[in-house]
Order: sequence, then structure tokens, then C-alpha cells
Amino acid sequence: MEGNKKDLRQPVALTMVGLDRARRELSRLVREAQITNTRYLLCERGKPQVVVLSIDDYLRNILRRERLSVIAEIQLEAKDKGLDKMSMEEIDKETKAHRKAKSQSK
Repeated sequence: MEGNKKDLRQPVALTMVGLDRARRELSRLVREAQITNTRYLLCERGKPQVVVLSIDDYLRNILRRERLSVIAEIQLEAKDKGLDKMSMEEIDKETKAHRKAKSQSK
């Protein structure tokens, strides 16, 4: 790996930490999450409460999954409406009509 970049394809470690310990060691936990890509599951009385993870991990894994889920929902909705059978010509015509209506409403 070059420089400071982390290989985010490697397995992600999940470590359980009590809230009392997390309060005392928060700076270290944040650094570890950034450097080693470890996710920390913070627990109170043995019950999971929150997860601490690096921003890179969040953007590449969590947010990406949410976007993929939205895309899948849009695809299913389009299929239900029969829009998955449109030709490119029909799609272009719909796009132009939408853009024209949008520009006229401004």
C-alpha cells in the first residue's frame, strides 16, 4: 500500500468497548478506527449503543450500500411500471419532454 492509504477491502474488525472505557480512550479509538479500519461497537451495560468507524469506511461501505439500495428500489419501481421495456428512443423523448417542462416552469 502506498503512503497513508488503507486497503479498505480487507476484513473489518469489530471490537466491543464499554462506554466508560470509550469515554477515557475516545481519542485513541478514533485514531485506531482511522489507521487500522477497526469498527468499535460501544456498549452500555452490555447492550450495543453506537458504532465508531472511520469516515473512509463509512463512505466506501455504509453510504455505498444505502445508495445501492435506493438504486435497486428505483429499478424495481420502474419494472413494476413497465418502464424497463422502453427503447432508447422512447427514453430520449421522455427526457427531452421532462427537461422542456422543467425549463418552462422556471
